[in-house]
Order: sequence, then C-alpha cells, then structure tokens
Amino acid sequence: RAISYPVIVGKDDAGSDAIDIDGPPLLPIQEAMRELKLLDALFPMVHTVATSGLDLDGLTPQMSRIHSLVYKAIMNTVHDNRRSEIYFASRRVAGASRGALSGHESISWLAATIKQVAARPMAAKTLTSILSNNVQLLDEYVGSETVDKFIELIKDQGPHQRFMAFFRAICSCGGR
Repeated sequence: RAISYPVIVGKDDAGSDAIDIDGPPLLPIQEAMRELKLLDALFPMVHTVATSGLDLDGLTPQMSRIHSLVYKAIMNTVHDNRRSEIYFASRRVAGASRGALSGHESISWLAATIKQVAARPMAAKTLTSILSNNVQLLDEYVGSETVDKFIELIKDQGPHQRFMAFFRAICSCGGR
C-alpha cells in the first residue's frame, strides 16, 4: 500500500509486481504521507541494512527485495513533490558505529542514499527521482564530492544505466 497509494494506479498496473508500479503522483496523498511521517518510518529500514555490516551486494533475495520495495515506497512518496523531496534531503540520521557509513555523527538521508547506490539499484533510482528537476536540491546538495563519487562508481563498475540516469538528473534541470 505504501507503494501504490501515493500514485495513480492504472489498468496496466493490475497484477503487476509492486516494484513496477509507476503511475503519476497524487500530491494530496504524498503530502499526507509526509505529514504523517511515513518517510521517517521507511528510511531507517534501508539505512539500518546499510549500516549493519551486511554486504549490500550479498543480501539474500528476500532482504534484497524488501530493501528495494522500501526504496520504491520512498520514491513514490516523494516523486515530483518538491516539499517532500526537500523534506527527504533535509533529514539526517545518526551515523553508524561500523559498516559503510562509520565515522559520521550524522549524515543526511541524501548522503546515506548516495552511499548505497553502488550496490542497490533502487537507491540510485530513488536518488535520481528526488534530484531530477529540483534546482534547490541540486544547488544545495550536489557538489563536486557527489559527482566524484559517481565518476568513481562508473570507473569501478562501468556506465550502468542507473549511474547515467543520475548524471542526466543533475546535469539538466527544468529542461535546461
């Protein structure tokens, strides 16, 4: 329900896997979900997995699916909703005592998502959705460090579609 409720579900979505639901957003529902703090319940689910010491590339199929579904719910809750995108970007989570995010007292949800992009395709899609066409977030949160991170990912893993989609999202905003 967290995936399908904030978007218009069409006939083409009937019987589809929840991960494939891609209808246009329903702004009032997204607003209510943000105000009810659904994002505050969802994000720790993906962040805890990333900071638990588990290898994000080696999650069991069930854990991998749950992780992807949670990111899909986050993405549908914020997609094309500037207030929700800004809310997501402005939130912070405590850093980890071990694992991929160690050494930080707190880290933004955006930065925590960036750190998961190499291993988790839905993290990349969510990040791209949040940043695309949002000049305020691009100016405030995407700097040379973020771009350098993605350049390293492309050098290490090749030009995956999710990395290239991210570059399109940060290089063009509002058709410019």
